[in-house]
Amino acid sequence: MKITKKDKDEKKGKDKVNKEDKDLTDEEVLTSWINEKFIKTFGKIYMLSLVSKGHNHGYEILKFLKDNFSIDASAPLIYSILDNLEKDGFISGIWKHKKGKPDKKEFVITEKGAKLLEIARTKIFDISQNMLKNGD
Repeated sequence: MKITKKDKDEKKGKDKVNKEDKDLTDEEVLTSWINEKFIKTFGKIYMLSLVSKGHNHGYEILKFLKDNFSIDASAPLIYSILDNLEKDGFISGIWKHKKGKPDKKEFVITEKGAKLLEIARTKIFDISQNMLKNGD
């Protein structure tokens, strides 16, 4: 079997994670991996869902993820996802100015975003139901 550069890079990545996380339990390592993949894979859809529920600025989303799921997402990652959602027309942001406080951008979901979220929820529900079936 021929080993490719991709195979070597993946092995290096696995070794790196194991060495860096050697003090963590297997469950902690796996949970950390799932959290990272969750944000990278479902981050846009989930943040769209959070905006639709009134979590309308980056700091609030960061706090929600940490408090509810122990996900320590970086601020640049969250703001990058919000910026991309806005550029794609799924959310709309407005700068809010409060005397004595830093300016913050608040987001609301657009009609296009609501339609995407409806489709995504149906698809995610179908996939999760299939995963949860016993014996199939």
